[in-house]
Amino acid sequence: MIIDLQKASMWKRASAFLLDAILLLVLATGLFCALSWCTGYDRYQQTVNEAYDRVAAEYGITQEMAYKAEDTLTEAETEAIIAANAAIAADADAVYAYQMVASLSLLIVTFGLLGAFLVLEFGVPMFLGNGQTIGKKVFGLGVMHVQNVRIRPMALFVRTVLGKFAVGAMPLAMAAMYVISSMGSPIFLLIALVLLVAQVITLIVSHENAALHDKMAVTAVVDLASQMIFDTPEQVLEYKKKLAAEKAASSVYS
Repeated sequence: MIIDLQKASMWKRASAFLLDAILLLVLATGLFCALSWCTGYDRYQQTVNEAYDRVAAEYGITQEMAYKAEDTLTEAETEAIIAANAAIAADADAVYAYQMVASLSLLIVTFGLLGAFLVLEFGVPMFLGNGQTIGKKVFGLGVMHVQNVRIRPMALFVRTVLGKFAVGAMPLAMAAMYVISSMGSPIFLLIALVLLVAQVITLIVSHENAALHDKMAVTAVVDLASQMIFDTPEQVLEYKKKLAAEKAASSVYS
């Protein structure tokens, strides 16, 4: 066991990340479904779909027309689409249902992801110790403070909620929602890209190959098979004093 920082190899970290990401996605999907049922999301989505289908049939809007570029539409098609949009806007039930779909989509994604992170990235590491997720446990990795001290609950919470969830997952989720359903703003695409680039640069440049969430929590991912981790900074100091004394003694007698 070595007191110096024993950085985990990148392939082990990547493998652990992939396993954790799969488990997180499975749990988040289950939470999405549960939240959708609890909030009545499907009912509002059905109302929106029925309104669009009704208006499309009434004004002769086809799927091909809906996906055409605006400058390729005929005058009649343009007028039909304008009239259909006006009809939808005048339907108070459809407008309310659409607003609820947009609001609930954000709520479901936010709390579904947050719940998954709290269970797998905070609860499980608290139970296993040394900041180990299931993926890190499988590949023999752990998380500690950069001063060789065991990670504390508050630091683990910061790493999970502020780092992995708020800075890591949510911008990507918002960008995906915009791409898939045009909900939200294109600014999320830019934010997600900037954070992704920052993540890669931080991993490469930082001494301990730390991700952004590790920088925020002042932690490092280490190889537990060779890393010494202490309970308090005082223990680290005492151990270093002991090593220094032993080295001084051996130099005297050599």
